[in-house]
Order: sequence, then C-alpha cells, then structure tokens
Amino acid sequence: MFTWNFQFISKARLAEAFDQLKLDASKGDILIRIHTAIHLEEEAVDLARFLSDLVPGAHILGTSTSAAIFWGKLVQNQCVISVTQMSRGKIRSAMLPVFDENGIPVPPQVLCRNIMDAAVSEQTKLLLTFLTADYLDIYSLIDCCNEQMPDVQMIGGIPNCSGLALGRAQEAGFVFNEKGWTNRGIIAASFSGENLECCSGCATGAQPIGEETVITDTFGTCVLTLNGEDAANDFLLGIGEMLKEKPVLADLFPYVFSDTGEIPVVMHYSDDKSLNDLFGAASPCNAELYDTHPDIDTETKRRLISATHYVPSGSTLRRAFIYDRKIIADNRVLFRQIENFEKAETLFGYSCISRARLYAGCVKWEISIYENTNICGCITDGEIVYKNGRNHFANCTFAVAAFGEENGAQDYNPYVFSYTDSLAEDNQELLEYLCEVERRLSQNQHNTALGQFPVGLGAYAPKLDIE
Repeated sequence: MFTWNFQFISKARLAEAFDQLKLDASKGDILIRIHTAIHLEEEAVDLARFLSDLVPGAHILGTSTSAAIFWGKLVQNQCVISVTQMSRGKIRSAMLPVFDENGIPVPPQVLCRNIMDAAVSEQTKLLLTFLTADYLDIYSLIDCCNEQMPDVQMIGGIPNCSGLALGRAQEAGFVFNEKGWTNRGIIAASFSGENLECCSGCATGAQPIGEETVITDTFGTCVLTLNGEDAANDFLLGIGEMLKEKPVLADLFPYVFSDTGEIPVVMHYSDDKSLNDLFGAASPCNAELYDTHPDIDTETKRRLISATHYVPSGSTLRRAFIYDRKIIADNRVLFRQIENFEKAETLFGYSCISRARLYAGCVKWEISIYENTNICGCITDGEIVYKNGRNHFANCTFAVAAFGEENGAQDYNPYVFSYTDSLAEDNQELLEYLCEVERRLSQNQHNTALGQFPVGLGAYAPKLDIE
C-alpha cells in the first residue's frame, strides 16, 4: 500500500506531481480523496474530473470542509488531495442519494443495503463514509450497519461548508466525485482484502456524571421529555442562565449514551422557536411527526433542546462534560492504540468543529501527535467513529483509523504529550466553570443528575469569553 498527500496549488502542479508518481490503476486499486475548503460545488467536480483524467480507473471521493488535516497539521483555506494505492486489496466506491424523488428520506435499512450492494464486499475491513447533514436518521443508519456488516469498521462523518459558502442559502456541506455533487447524499469508499487490517478509535474528552435518564418523547431532532419531565427545563437548570447568553456552553455539556459512556450527543438550546419553526408542517419529511403528535402545540415559542440528528425515544443517556485533562487522557489511549498497530501504512483523521469552539488549540494539539505521519483528513460537523467493537455517530470527537496490507511504522510525535499547557490556557475561565460544576456535584451527590441541581450553575460561573 502506498499513500501520499498533496496540497492543491494548481492543476499544472498536480499534473507534474502525479506524473512523478507514475500512478497506474491496473497495478493496484487507487482512491483519491479530496477535502476542499476553497472550491464551490462545480469547481470541486471539475477538479475531480481533472484527477480522473490524470489517473484513469481511480476511485474519487470528495467533501467540502471548513479546514483540512494535512500531514498532521491543520490547514485553513486550502484543498488537500490524498492518494492511496493498494498492493493486493480492493477498493469500491459509490455516491448514493438519501432522499427519493418525492423528497422523503430513504429508510435507514434500505440505505444500509444500498451502501452494501454498491461499495462493500465480503472482505471489507474499513468503510470511509460521508453523509450530508440533511439526512437526520444517521443513528439508525449506523445501527443498521453494525447489524448487517458487524466486521466492518467505519470512519468519516458530516461534511461542513467552507468559508466561501457561508451566508449563502446552502450552508450545509456537500460530497462529490468526478460525476457530480450533492448536498443530499452519501459517498463511501471501502477497503477490502485478505491481508488488510485496520485499527480505529477516537478521543472525546467527555466525562459522564450523574445517573441514567431515558428519552421519553421526541419531535424530530428535539428531545421533549426525559423521564417524563420537560427536557429543556432540565437542561437549562443544569447549565444555568448563562446558556442563554453563551449557547456554545451546550457543546461543553453534552449527553452521552449510557451503553458507550463517552460518545457525545450535543444538544442545542433555544427559547425563541416553536416546533413549527424548526419542522415546517408543509414539508413531506415532517408529515409523520405531526401525525404522531396530533395534540401537541407546535405554534407557541418555547424552550427546546435539539440534537443535530434524530435520537430515538427510549435511548438511555447520562449528563457529561468535556474538559482538558480528559481530552489528554483520551488522546493518550488513542495514541497507544494506533502506535501499537503494526500495519499502519495509512492514517485517516477527522475532527469535529465543536472541539475548536470549546478549546481553541485542541484540534491543532491533537493532530500534531501525528505530524510526521501521512495522516490526512478534515474538519467535520459530526463524526462516524469505531469504539468498543461497534460503529457510532458522535459529536465533538477526534477519530483516527490506521490500516495497511503489510507492516508499516509511522513516525509519530509522542513528545506532544509533554506540552499540554496550551489546552488549559485556551480558556482559563472555562476551566474554572468546570471546577465549579465538579464542586457543586460533590455537594449534591444525592441528586440523580446534573440537571437536578436546585440552583442553575450559571449563577456561580464567571463571565466566559467565548465567541
């Protein structure tokens, strides 16, 4: 297996570099990944077609992004291109729609089967997958993948948009190949082979606290009740009134699934929206929501908490918080896992935009551990990760996959673990806020969850300087 990464400068420079590599798809399957923060949709497709002409027979997978990961560094306002050629293994790829001709989402079971038919074989070990944000039933889709292909590890996520797209009607990211682009689809590439092995993991920094709580009612992505009680009131009570002024605090206090413990489910808080504002009754995608809640008030503006995607009723959650020491501990575990993997010929890495909002230096610090390796990836709006023997959809994570056909060592940089002060210095007030949370939690051990504190924590927190 061979992997090499390029930073896009011009088509002429790309042609020169690819000519030096002497790539030939007849000598082994080739995947060309493109993660771009500088191309609009048609421009991205044009680049993919150019690369397809340079390397006939290559599989091409592309996403938009707000920033790219290139040789272990975070690069903004750039486009990176990564080439992986297999020695004996096989690559399959596909770009599929996730809505039918009537605008109705493809059921997760059907979409899973479509992915398997188009891009998965009996010897598939790793599946690189990017799903655009409009498809909201991603948790169920990943569950189906675990059931239908339990031996396949997955990595990827939700592509976000580049700065060029901000302020336009289309704010979500898109996926593309040489045939076209879509902001309502999924693109995937599989790696298969008898000798192929992979090792995947993630770091979250999430520390579960309190006892379990069950989602008892939802409306779309909104969680309406937990244990039969108003979920938004519970959420606000736990974090405090400061949440109204600093909505990014919601990223700091996610829920986690009880059966996984560290897979964050980030909630967003609002008190000036109605259900109809969020889920228009005229949309055919939302018809079932209104049918199953015939008596609910959908017009009155109210407190609401909402996940990025559907979280099924009946899910058991715990409150959690993300802090710097846990981020460091998680990355140490992830690094040992990747470092000890013998067939690390190629590394993929994807990190969530939420991490940069919480700790400005977090992403740069995490990926610098791999700065001398061939890791390549991008920033996403949510990640598909593999942990504890199952694939998961998560928010606010850093995911890495190492794979190869032969033994191959990478030149890691473990010295980065000696320089962790920058994480704590990112926002000292934020850390003081977390210390106050822990102090109050220890004083209220009889409470079943953080959300049951008698007084909102915001009353005790310093003013945070969070953009």
